Amino acid sequence: MTRRHLGLLFLTICVVAGVGWAYPLHAAPNGAHARGTNLLGRVSWAQLEKVEGWKASYDAYRPDPAALARLRKITGHYRIVVVLGSWCSDSRREVPRLVKVLDAAGGGHFSLEMYGVGHTLTVHDPSFPKGVLPGIKAERVPTIVVLDRDGQELGRVVETAEQPLETLLYTFVAPEERRERRWKSQ
Repeated sequence: MTRRHLGLLFLTICVVAGVGWAYPLHAAPNGAHARGTNLLGRVSWAQLEKVEGWKASYDAYRPDPAALARLRKITGHYRIVVVLGSWCSDSRREVPRLVKVLDAAGGGHFSLEMYGVGHTLTVHDPSFPKGVLPGIKAERVPTIVVLDRDGQELGRVVETAEQPLETLLYTFVAPEERRERRWKSQ
């Protein structure tokens, strides 16, 4: 090897070692991993609310009472899968609102799974449900996907909700609720 090659090799090693030192990877509760303030893998609200700004966003949000009343009348069971970045301002705004809506609606009709990703937006968790994303990479975060009991997608919010989340949730599940009522009445 020439001196130039050795110099480039040394520089590469220093850069790689420096990046690893600047963003240490350590285990977080519930099997997630944290890199700095990034929570990676399956995460819980208990973990997220400890990240700066997330609890304040939850506390500040005031869901629409009329939309919550509609959500409380739901009889089906739905699964919500969220891909988020704990580092992302859109995630910090939308995900706490979603959690607040689900808490306020009550009833246990929604199950919530949240997966943290780094800046590559790639989900590195073997428990991530197949078919929710094309592959294992989100286009943008947060990506919120509402599924019926058979795993069929009913609706999706990517990055920013166009309407309040409580309104969108009802809009996503209302057709399924109507089908269920028709089926039960036959």
